[in-house]
Amino acid sequence: MVLVGGLVCLVSPQILGEESAVASPEAATGGVLLKWTAPGDDGYTGRAAGYDVRYQPMAFGPLNTESEWVAAARVYGLPFPSQSGGKDSVLILGLVTGAGYYFALKSYDEANNYSPLSNSPLIVATLMECCVGKVGNVNGQGGDDPTLSDVMVLVDHLFITGRSLWCPAEADINQSGGADPQQGPNGDLTLSDIMLLVDHLFVSGAPMPDCIQ
Repeated sequence: MVLVGGLVCLVSPQILGEESAVASPEAATGGVLLKWTAPGDDGYTGRAAGYDVRYQPMAFGPLNTESEWVAAARVYGLPFPSQSGGKDSVLILGLVTGAGYYFALKSYDEANNYSPLSNSPLIVATLMECCVGKVGNVNGQGGDDPTLSDVMVLVDHLFITGRSLWCPAEADINQSGGADPQQGPNGDLTLSDIMLLVDHLFVSGAPMPDCIQ
């Protein structure tokens, strides 16, 4: 099953927050939102099994060769691929605000056959705002309307990889102080926060509380 790299196309990210709206450096981080069109797992049809996104600082140039791509930093926590032709995206955090980075993407099928490299755009990391409006923006992609992606990011953080959250206060759905760094890397984020997100999305539709740090 040969993947078609031509369908994989990174485009310019959305603007994620403005520097003038951030109160302090501790409340923000640099990030970019990558978007692309999903390839298939058999030419132009079906669904790929996964993605591999990598990046490197602007000074090293674009990721145009296999050796450059292998040596670049890898992005984890990528979304499960959509059906061919769908729109996928990932928020990449922990970057230096105002610095430029080159990105590139490969997709692969269930037999680990990889596609050719995508294009390698140069994107400048923008400043992210933490804890603005309502809670629930766990995945960092903005807005006060949580989605299943936010639930999955919190599940991954608590029970799978333990990967850091970009803004723990956004995941403190029950407002129990989960963003308090003195309580450790997870604060007191628990299954209760996940259940409240699920209830909001699929059961009662209860409103999200204001985000408080």
